[in-house]
Amino acid sequence: MRPMAVLVSVLTLIATMAGIVWLGRGAGPQEVVRPPVPKVEDGKPQPSENGPHPVAVIPETTFDFGVMMHRTKGSHTFVVKNEGTVPLKLATGRTTCQCTIGKLGDETVPPGGETTIELNWEIKAKNPRFQHEATIHTDDPKNVTFQLIVKGLVGMDLIHMPEDLSFNSMSDIVPSTGTIYIASSNATEFKITKVESSSEYVTAKVSPLTAERKTEFVRTMIIKHPEFKDSEAKMDQLVKQAYEVEVIARGKKEQGPFNESITIHTDIPDTTPIQIPLRGDNPGAFQFFPQGGVRWAPKEMLCDLGEFDGATGKKASLNVFARGLEGQQFELTPGECDVPLLKVTATPDPAVKNACRLNLEFAPGTPTLIRTPDAPATVVIKSNHPRTESLTLKIIFSAK
Repeated sequence: MRPMAVLVSVLTLIATMAGIVWLGRGAGPQEVVRPPVPKVEDGKPQPSENGPHPVAVIPETTFDFGVMMHRTKGSHTFVVKNEGTVPLKLATGRTTCQCTIGKLGDETVPPGGETTIELNWEIKAKNPRFQHEATIHTDDPKNVTFQLIVKGLVGMDLIHMPEDLSFNSMSDIVPSTGTIYIASSNATEFKITKVESSSEYVTAKVSPLTAERKTEFVRTMIIKHPEFKDSEAKMDQLVKQAYEVEVIARGKKEQGPFNESITIHTDIPDTTPIQIPLRGDNPGAFQFFPQGGVRWAPKEMLCDLGEFDGATGKKASLNVFARGLEGQQFELTPGECDVPLLKVTATPDPAVKNACRLNLEFAPGTPTLIRTPDAPATVVIKSNHPRTESLTLKIIFSAK
């Protein structure tokens, strides 16, 4: 046999044997790569290592209950389906309420079947919102745990809006008015039994809201309440009954800030009366013009004398003009200042009948003495003006 023929025969034999080996390998079983089965808590349903697996389907996992009353109990039922080909096992885990799984076998849902999970709870705290949760374990490797949630609002015995009333420039001639709304999401029938005022200058008128006005109140105001914002509760759940309290405030015959209040009482048990602060500014009949380096804050009726050397003392003044005073000389009569070292006197202006000067003086040799806005010196000044009988002047300073 020729050498070339021998070589070809050997190569052909090697190639044939290699093909047989390759074909043999291809015909053998192939290794299947499976995703790792998630680890679960001991005692909870364990997903199968190799399958097949159940398929847990939960159409609803969160339910907004709307508004619930304090000290009442609630219940909601969730559905769990098994869309797999083998039974689905369920078990409860951590829960903030009572949780009951509908019994199907040993808490097992057959293929194509479904069961229910009922959450039961009680509103014990008066927190504005409530939320209860339950953790459910399954042997579906793609859904080994899921959360069921119920949430909502705790009905409020009393709601009032706004928190306070502010009046701008007040007058003793034309009253200022404002409205306070009082509502309840618990009591379908309640009464406002009394409205107390801190001052003879404040009165109030109470009226129940009509259905139309209540709708407007909820749409424009109650949905802005921080406790109700973003709630899915229905309008008639948020407000059962509501009143409007019209507040009428007249400026006092004393120039300066207006700080009063009204207190509203109801017949709802175990509720605290609602106190509404009323704030404003009564400009009165006077205008003030500071002299000698004095700074003047009209709304606070505060005079700032600044810092000065007590050894040399300090003199300053306020020119005061009266509006609407006819036919007589404008006069001011200061009382005693609660800081005896500060002398406050008044000098009428004979040339201008509606003008008077307030003189503020610390004598030379004044010791170190400081009064701040938190604790100013004060003096009550009487007036002969029929619309502003008096004013309280506040004075701050720093004698070094």
